Amino acid sequence: MANIIKAQKDILAKLNIEALNPMQEEALLSIGAVENTVLLSPTGSGKTVAFLLPTMEGLDKNSELVQLLILVPSRELAIQIEQVIREMGSAIKQMLFTVVGPLLKIK
Repeated sequence: MANIIKAQKDILAKLNIEALNPMQEEALLSIGAVENTVLLSPTGSGKTVAFLLPTMEGLDKNSELVQLLILVPSRELAIQIEQVIREMGSAIKQMLFTVVGPLLKIK
C-alpha cells in the first residue's frame, strides 16, 4: 500500500497537482471497491486523473499483452486521455495507442 501511495504522489507531482480534490478521493475509493463506477462532475474537475490513477495501478508494466481498452465518445476526449497518460510518466505510455475513426453521419 505504501508503494501505491508513493507512486500516486509521484504521478501527482508530475501533473503539478498538490492534492486530490474531494471528487477524486471518492472516485479512488469507489473504483477500488466496486466493479462499475460512474463519475459525474463538471468539466475541468479532474475526472480523467480520478479514473486513470487506480486504473494504471493495476497494469503490469512487464506484460506485452493488451491490458486496458478505454473507449470514449469523442476524438477530443481520446486525445485528452492520451495526453494525461503521457504526462503521468508511466512506463505504460510506451505501449499507448490512440485510435480514432472518421466522423460518420447518421441519416
